[in-house]
Amino acid sequence: MAIRSNKFVLFSVGDKLWAMPLIPGMQFISADNITAIPQASKNFKGLIYNSGNIVTVLNTFMILKNNFPGVKIKENIKETRQHLLFSFQNDVYSLLISKGDQTIKVKQVFKNKTKSVFNKYIKLGKDKIYILYPEDIWRVVKLYD
Repeated sequence: MAIRSNKFVLFSVGDKLWAMPLIPGMQFISADNITAIPQASKNFKGLIYNSGNIVTVLNTFMILKNNFPGVKIKENIKETRQHLLFSFQNDVYSLLISKGDQTIKVKQVFKNKTKSVFNKYIKLGKDKIYILYPEDIWRVVKLYD
């Protein structure tokens, strides 16, 4: 099911701001004990346990690095202890982030026609903030390949 909203949660990875549509049950948490998954794709950091759920931790830095090659994003291991938890297709996932920000409501979502994935963005002042839709994340992560 496609998730479309005009409300977005902002968060940073490195020093760059990103957005994700506001999804019911979405939350920011801190967690240090990530259990690695042997021979998993670099798109995955591992698993954590939160409130009765096993959560798949996605390597947000790697996902962004592979899909935004022109954007310099520094991965700081000490900063990436926060997670943005969200549900998608009846499972719980976590984006590993530097820090959570604010929730905003926008009137318009723009499209970068030169990109095939993560091609939508919002404007905050003069800045373009690209949106990470769960279905786009799902396509690039290839969870079951």
